[in-house]
Parts: sequence; C-alpha cells; structure tokens
Amino acid sequence: MQQNQNQRWTIGERVQGSRPPPRLVLLGEPGIGKTTFGLSAPDVVLVPTEDGALGADIHRMPRKGKCETWEELLYAVGLLSHLDHPYRWVTLDTVNGAAQMASEAVCRRDFDGAWTSGRGREGFDAFGKGEKAAAIEIRKLLGVLDVLQQQRGVGVILLAHVGLHKQANALGADFNKFGADMPRPSWSAVCSWADQVGYAHREMRAAVRD
Repeated sequence: MQQNQNQRWTIGERVQGSRPPPRLVLLGEPGIGKTTFGLSAPDVVLVPTEDGALGADIHRMPRKGKCETWEELLYAVGLLSHLDHPYRWVTLDTVNGAAQMASEAVCRRDFDGAWTSGRGREGFDAFGKGEKAAAIEIRKLLGVLDVLQQQRGVGVILLAHVGLHKQANALGADFNKFGADMPRPSWSAVCSWADQVGYAHREMRAAVRD
C-alpha cells in the first residue's frame, strides 16, 4: 500500500490519458430543435422534466410521463448511474425544469413554502439565499451526471430554454448575454460543469424597401 502511494506521487513516464464522452449544454428558443438534437444521439435515454418530448418514440426514465419533483429527478438519474444498461448518452430535457424543481424543493425545505419574505420570516427571495441553496442542489445533480460520464462512459446532453443574463463589464457599459432561462447561480454551476455550451438560434434579417 505504501509503495503504491509513493508511486502515485513520483515523476515517471508519461501516463496515457483517456477522454470520457463530452458534457454538452444546448440552449435555444422554443421550437428551434433542441429536443430533436438531444434525441439524435446514439443509444440515448431521455430524462424529461417537461412535456416537449412526450410523443417521441425513445427510451426514457421514467418510462411514462416526466419527472414531477426534484426527488424524482435525482432518483431517475441515480438509477442510470448505478444500474447496468446499454445507453451511451443521456439527455435531460430541460435543465430549466430541473432548476425550477430544485427551487421548489429548497423553498419547501428551508422556507416553509414561502417564496417572498414577510414580517418576521424570510422567504426564498431573501438576499438571494434561496437561489444559492438551489444552486447547491443543481451541483448535486451534476455530480451524479459526472458518475455517468466519467465512470460509466455515458455522454450527457442538457437542453435549456434561452434567457438573458446581465453581465457586469469592468471595461465599459454592462450588457446582457444569452444564457439558460434559470437563476444565475444555478446557470453558473452548469456552465462551469459543461465541456461545451452551444446556442441554437434562427438567423433573421430585416429588409427595408423604398
């Protein structure tokens, strides 16, 4: 045991690394094709948090309907990370829905179901406490997905509806940038986790005729 530990910390020959499948995030407006992209991966299983793909002929977890609560979502992803299965990709549709479930779970657990602060009590919106706690829950979900990706060799695709986030700019005026339509702390956790974030959009042109 001691010898193996010493070998771990010695400088020796180059170690051949192995790259796991990617962790992808795709955000875009409704109807742009996010779900079609997520379901086009080979040997994919869908974990739905909304109704957008209920009519698709695809393997899914749960087998019927969608994940209704944060606890159900963690349970579904946890099963995929521990059970033997043939899937090579898992698609979560959508991470916005996951963030909303996490917020609802935090609101029930930490704030007795109160979203706004009142006299003598703090609500979910008090000083950003609710959003920060929800981001911690999102990191738990990402940790389970890491087990799938790094230990089981399963690629992960997170789909998200697009929104706008205000960006502070030390070199000039602040500006808005595209991001998932979810609280910023949770979106920051997802961005830090992802290997690649893509934005699907329609190219629009305005023509003026005399």
